[in-house]
Amino acid sequence: MHLTHAIFLFAAAAIVDDLQATSWTAVAVCSFLELLVAIYGGYFGAGIGFITLGMLTALGMRDIHGMGAIRTLLAATINAAAVLTFILARAVLWPQCVVMIAGALTGGWFGAHYAQKADPRKIRAFVIGLGFAMSAYFFVAAR
Repeated sequence: MHLTHAIFLFAAAAIVDDLQATSWTAVAVCSFLELLVAIYGGYFGAGIGFITLGMLTALGMRDIHGMGAIRTLLAATINAAAVLTFILARAVLWPQCVVMIAGALTGGWFGAHYAQKADPRKIRAFVIGLGFAMSAYFFVAAR
């Protein structure tokens, strides 16, 4: 089975399990917000995973692994569109790009490998704690 197909099936199962009672209005609002995140993420990219996880939580999802699969699929789509745009605009510095690709592939593989073994409650607590810590840091640093 192809990896993208497996992610889609896993994410679809998580959606069915967690989001059966979600209204179409909530889905439409979150879809529009994700469009805004995609526009922001295609250029800047920082924090789109956290924002997407927050929206999925607001929709009622609780399965952190399913949320991670959806987040990864959305981030990959956003980044693929951005990469294509930058390549067509001839705005890519290829030597630096190759190093970043190697780092991203290595980090992605190890991240996915260890995320499957992690306790979802600990991941949730870590993500919330990291979000609060980053918010506090930027609040203090902005003064």
